[in-house]
Amino acid sequence: MKGIVLSLIIIFSFQGCIKQGNSEPDEGRQMNEWKPLFNGKDLTGWEVVGAGNWHVEDGHLHVTRNEGETGGGWLVTEQDFTDFKLRLKVKMNTKGNSGILIRDPGHAKIYRPAFNGYEVQVYEGGAIYEREVNKNDMRNTNGAIYDLARSYYKESITGEWNQFEVHCVGNHIITYMNGEKMAEIYDRRSNKGAIGLQLHGGRDKAHFSWKDVEIMELPQKEKPSWQLMEEAAEQAPGEYVDFLADKSMNDFDVYWDGGAEWSLTSGVLRGENPKEISWIFTTQEYSNYILSFDVRISEGGNAGIGLRFPWEQAAEERKIGPATLGYEVQIIDDHSYDLKNPSGSIYNVARAYPSDLWHSPIFRSEQWNSFKIYVRDDHIVTYVNKRKTGEAHVNRGARGRIGFQVHPPANWVEYRNVRIKKLSLH
Repeated sequence: MKGIVLSLIIIFSFQGCIKQGNSEPDEGRQMNEWKPLFNGKDLTGWEVVGAGNWHVEDGHLHVTRNEGETGGGWLVTEQDFTDFKLRLKVKMNTKGNSGILIRDPGHAKIYRPAFNGYEVQVYEGGAIYEREVNKNDMRNTNGAIYDLARSYYKESITGEWNQFEVHCVGNHIITYMNGEKMAEIYDRRSNKGAIGLQLHGGRDKAHFSWKDVEIMELPQKEKPSWQLMEEAAEQAPGEYVDFLADKSMNDFDVYWDGGAEWSLTSGVLRGENPKEISWIFTTQEYSNYILSFDVRISEGGNAGIGLRFPWEQAAEERKIGPATLGYEVQIIDDHSYDLKNPSGSIYNVARAYPSDLWHSPIFRSEQWNSFKIYVRDDHIVTYVNKRKTGEAHVNRGARGRIGFQVHPPANWVEYRNVRIKKLSLH
């Protein structure tokens, strides 16, 4: 009985928090025009949740840490928002950690708002709690959609204004920093909620400022599709076929030899002893497909899969890498490198997380790891060991060859159970 009562208390408490948001229907509000979320005078339309001295000065929003405080705090909108474009400028007057909360149904009143709605990471100079860290070791850098879509490192400078922009349409979220795309994801965690600004907990003397906080609300589709691209691709007509069946090494063209030895035996494609980067490619071109395979590499190894590589364009000079002309999905021993592109990254396009929330590695060397790569029209999604690792809309080409790489200092790489399902044009 006590358990039932406690459960009811938790449910009603959660509902009470959500009801504090403005439930005014989106269709009753002005759409497709930029309008201010902050009036430049006071905190009208906003609510302080948790720690921090939130105030307005010189027409800008400011937060500083109160004496003796170490906890975090949020300034959140009273209204909920569904589909929108949000833009604002932030200045980190001190080193520190902040964020932009979007679509949080709990209005920052439920534990860890970044996992109820979404948080776009904002912080200065690669410093956390006054501790310098390697930029490629940082899990969530500027513009990352916290622990869902990782961004490539882009520094903000203490005392300078930086513009962030967030686009939310249906289950699609994209972030930008100073006009540069930072991260992208399709996700179904939340479709509506508050927008917020963060003071992260800590002992640092934080002081952050915001200005030009504006929103453009977008009309919600009558029947928005929340299906993920990879789900639609799996349900599409077609069957998986054995990609290496009836093939020999004569069915591959060498792009970069690299001194590697390649063999295909009993359905296992193996590359070993490369002196330089080695790529081999199919003789056939592919457009839309799902590519599924298992891979393992030697300790400290490095490899990759090439997608939509334009062989005829590149074959004469052979100086430009497949990751530049087409796309490469990274395969690498994540614990042996200063990693800009961990396993599952769409190389220099969409950056993967090397570990899960419990810091357990997603990819492990010297054991079999499963990969799935979805390529459909302008959209690529990658999975490693059943975890989504990369997602992006792309524009380099609609078709091309599929390639396999072994990269020094790898001693060897092996691919098995390679299967492909061809997809029709979407």
